[in-house]
Amino acid sequence: MKKIITVLVTCVIILLLTYYLWSNPNLVKDMLEPVSNIIESFTLEKELPYTQDFMVNEITIKTTNFYYNKLLPNEQAIYKSLANAIKELKTDFIIQDYEFFNNDQTMKDVEKALNSFLLDHPEVFYLNDKYAVSTNKNIFGTKIGLNISYTVTSKEELNNQIEQIKVGMQEILSKVNISENDFEKELKLHDVLGKVVKYYEYDDINQIPHSAHTIYGTFVQKSAVCDGLSKSMQVLLDNVGIESIVLTGRLNNEAHAWNMVNLENDWYNLDITSDKSIKDYSSVVIHSYFNITTEKIKQTHSIDYEEIIPIAISKKYDYFVYKDKLITINDNFNTKLIDILNSNSDSEKVEYTVENVDNVPEKTINVLRRGRYYQYLDESLSRFVYYNVLDNYIIIKK
Repeated sequence: MKKIITVLVTCVIILLLTYYLWSNPNLVKDMLEPVSNIIESFTLEKELPYTQDFMVNEITIKTTNFYYNKLLPNEQAIYKSLANAIKELKTDFIIQDYEFFNNDQTMKDVEKALNSFLLDHPEVFYLNDKYAVSTNKNIFGTKIGLNISYTVTSKEELNNQIEQIKVGMQEILSKVNISENDFEKELKLHDVLGKVVKYYEYDDINQIPHSAHTIYGTFVQKSAVCDGLSKSMQVLLDNVGIESIVLTGRLNNEAHAWNMVNLENDWYNLDITSDKSIKDYSSVVIHSYFNITTEKIKQTHSIDYEEIIPIAISKKYDYFVYKDKLITINDNFNTKLIDILNSNSDSEKVEYTVENVDNVPEKTINVLRRGRYYQYLDESLSRFVYYNVLDNYIIIKK
């Protein structure tokens, strides 16, 4: 009889305990988590911590944590696992230290972490943009797996492409005088990169080759679109000790990318793609988007993740301010433009900007005629080729 009672009591206790645990899933999770962590420590390869010194490959980039620092802990966990996997060219891996809530949230977390990683790491030019997320549920919880792919098949192939990139980078970096200030270094990189790399023309945005979006397209193939150019500018600036980030947004209703550059703790917008996009003069590089404010660039651009992006307010290193090519309503227009024309050493064009000045084309042609600046005028001395970009005037030489 005692045995029967003992069995019944035991069964009741088990049932009550089971019901209690079933009613309190978080308690079960807390109880099993230490066990899960112990099992993971033996079954999963230990990841390297993600710090500013983390190197994905042999193209060393110092400033690689801007977007990482803006992520939530779960998003950072994905980012960290992704960085470790790409470092070893892994295609399948488990996301470690990730707390699963639901599938929809996981998909959003993966997308944000992946985008942030690619913005922080322009040196990762070989990651395909397609990926697959998987979930594995067991008594210890839900584990998230990620499948990614590459444009290279081996580390040997990757290293060969990296060496090609380094050669292309050095061709541009060799033009920079390291004794110059950061503005002049940035300007030289902008102008040389704009000259040696062709913008990849396309009719269908979906037909753009993967390489055109990367530094490989820029430094090896010498052909890229906006994100390839801006990632390359980030790599070059990093190599001369200038902090920069890549921004994404929209321009003319299309996805677009450009840079922000940090000079003396002030941020500036730099859009090299827009600076090499003059109609009919694709070889001419201008400076209308060289170190401009957020207010100014928003006249033509919209900014993704604007709430986390630095606000550019300083005009100190705006190209036209720094180079004294600004004509204001308080200036004598003729005198100031003559000074700009006389000091111009560009063989293709002259640039200047105006602030609250009316009838600029009419005033300009008057100065060109009277001063006999015939290199800017047609044979009748009555016309000149000019473009107005954000109140910046670009006059093309004959």
